[in-house]
Amino acid sequence: MLSLSLVLAAAAQVPVTTQSLIREMTDLDRLTRRPTYAYKTVEASSYDRASVSPNQEGWFANSDFGKYLRVETREGRREHVMVDAQGPGVALRFWSANPMGSVRFYFDGEAKPRLQARMADLLQRKLAPFGDDFSYVAARGCNLYFPFPFAKSLRVTVAADSAQDKMESIYYQFSIRQYEAGTPVVTFDPTSLGEPQFPLREGPKLEYTKRRLILPARGSQEVTLTAENPSEIRDLTLETLTPMLKVGLMHPRSPENLLKRVEVSLSFDGQETIRVPLPDFFGAGIMPAKLKTLVAEVEESTKMSQFLPMPFRRTAKLKLINHNASDLSFMVDLGTRRNSAANYVLHARWMADTKSSRPMRDLTFLDFYGEGRYVGTVQHVQNPTPGWWGEGDEKISVDGERFPSWIGTGTEDYFGYAWCFPEVFNRPYHAQPRVDGPGNGGQTGNVRWHITDDIPFEQRIQFKMEMWHWEDVPSRFAGTAFFYAKPSAWEAPGVRVADLELIEGPKPPEPVKGAIEAEALTLTKTSGQTELQDYAHLSSGRQLWWRDGQVGGTLELEFRAERAGTFNFITHNCFAVDYGVHELFLNGVSLGTRDFYAPDLKWGIVDWGRVSVKAGANTLSVVARGSNPSAKPARLMFGLDYLLLKG
Repeated sequence: MLSLSLVLAAAAQVPVTTQSLIREMTDLDRLTRRPTYAYKTVEASSYDRASVSPNQEGWFANSDFGKYLRVETREGRREHVMVDAQGPGVALRFWSANPMGSVRFYFDGEAKPRLQARMADLLQRKLAPFGDDFSYVAARGCNLYFPFPFAKSLRVTVAADSAQDKMESIYYQFSIRQYEAGTPVVTFDPTSLGEPQFPLREGPKLEYTKRRLILPARGSQEVTLTAENPSEIRDLTLETLTPMLKVGLMHPRSPENLLKRVEVSLSFDGQETIRVPLPDFFGAGIMPAKLKTLVAEVEESTKMSQFLPMPFRRTAKLKLINHNASDLSFMVDLGTRRNSAANYVLHARWMADTKSSRPMRDLTFLDFYGEGRYVGTVQHVQNPTPGWWGEGDEKISVDGERFPSWIGTGTEDYFGYAWCFPEVFNRPYHAQPRVDGPGNGGQTGNVRWHITDDIPFEQRIQFKMEMWHWEDVPSRFAGTAFFYAKPSAWEAPGVRVADLELIEGPKPPEPVKGAIEAEALTLTKTSGQTELQDYAHLSSGRQLWWRDGQVGGTLELEFRAERAGTFNFITHNCFAVDYGVHELFLNGVSLGTRDFYAPDLKWGIVDWGRVSVKAGANTLSVVARGSNPSAKPARLMFGLDYLLLKG
């Protein structure tokens, strides 16, 4: 008969495999325990290498594209190295805003890649067997959540396949788990992969405690659970019973949001580890919202569920604190079961920054001393203009690092989307459950859960997010950090009621008198992509945006004139750091060439002189001629707000 020590030693040598890692993708309970094999989780990204130290100029540098570890020449190709990880580990997440070229995954020092594919195919569900469960596009962000384990090393490169692949323009992020030396890892083998299936979320059998709580104005109510054995709350669901909440709260831009002014407090065995506004606790950041992730779900403002395990030894107390001047009513469901293996307790820390967006700075979502795992981030942004608020990078430091082992390429990139795209989306690990507009104005909620790419720490973790807004405005940022940690003397800080007030979003703008709105024109193009962008100060609040065309590519716009005649032909255009040089033609006659590059984002009037216009249909053609040498990246962009014919 084997001794207990031999049994444990044998169990400890169970290898890490692709299949075992896939099973981890929905295993929430593993987050409550110390890892079987110790590891560190880091990020490899295209962040601007001018970011060296908070004490040096460049800490908020924003050219977060086209940066690589090095360039290697292999078989005549220039391969740009994105990842070079040594020792046993696993690549867990791969994201890009603009995938192009071909990626190659070299495992364990091998000369030939085990995985080679067009980056766009790999990240846009076009490559078997990485179907929609693993590979997808979310609000223009291209994501792959799939484990690629390696026993000795992993090097990932990207190389251009044609002149259209601009390696200097690529944005990318990888989440990499690095195990201690000697950890038994079976290297990814595509020939034995089969047809991997995203695992179903575990549906454990739970015992439910149901309570109706009537919260008095500026008062609180609580529910206490007791257990004879170590247990966990596995489902915490609130259903709103107050009629005004069930019909959708109120106008989304109201200065008072009732659910935002309800605070969720949770204590485990006498230690209060969670004090968070209700919408943030359930992952939405702001209500009403639509959220459906692996970890949390929200149905508008009527029903909210949180599935992160909440271990306790003997007692758990839920307390709802009402900061409103009116009574509120909720039905509470607490689903529990035994859990004797947990080492950690769930914690959540909420912060709010209500200052102006300038100067740029690092917002501290969390600075915690102790041992545990970081597992999630919820962000709520209130923006009084449609301008973009999220150029800032996440910076995560573990155990006293001099430089963060996580540093990203933009706030929306961290949350898995791209190009500041104001679209509601929901995926298992990340979501944008609420975005008001116009543009990026009003209320926005973002969430990301770190389930396989959780971040262990032994002594300290610091999570910071840059405040990097395009404009100097009185925006508000709030961040909630979810993490597991050993029981300690740490107590969650309370919420300042003044920080819960909401600010108004931008009002819909009026059109310029006589303007022919570009966003309403019929168009054709020979290359690139077009879309509409919202900006409050533009005529009708939008511009037509053409991007990623080729030199010589043409955008044709058809507009109608009420009468024939000679007019001054005026356009209102965007100028920015990544805009191109374009020649404009009216009905086939050249109007001239203009460089739309500018070091900062701005709009301006361009008078193209006197032109002859036909009654009825006319054609404006925009031909891409090149880029300013200072353009970065050189994406040949063109933005048009409106046309104006002045007699």
